[in-house]
Amino acid sequence: MALKSATHFDEQHRQTVMVLATLRAVAASCTSATRLLGNIRCDDIMRAVDALMPLDEFWPGETQDINPAHIYSRHDWRDGAASDEVLMGVLDCALHHHRDANLAGPLNAGEVQDAVYHVLTGRDLSADREPEEDPQPG
Repeated sequence: MALKSATHFDEQHRQTVMVLATLRAVAASCTSATRLLGNIRCDDIMRAVDALMPLDEFWPGETQDINPAHIYSRHDWRDGAASDEVLMGVLDCALHHHRDANLAGPLNAGEVQDAVYHVLTGRDLSADREPEEDPQPG
């Protein structure tokens, strides 16, 4: 997805940046050892957002390229996990809530689901969730 300008975000990137910045701000408002989402500590969330949402000359548009089938969350959670594992854990936690449920600060679960999925895969969660239309036999 090519961007026309480094100063104009497309809507999906703008929303992703805003949600992740808000998630980081909520995590920063807590003590570092606080388990903000499931077993995930605030310091891990801040580190993951900083690592996977770089604000350098290549942003916006630098998202990860993880196959959606490879997204998983460790059930034996370890503090200090790699940034992509932390965001997979955040996504897993958000997916266990109704999209309209309040999740962290002003963020609802649907906003977090969409933003984290976009950062991890570079894709749109709602488009990937739509069932593919197969022709009906007969």
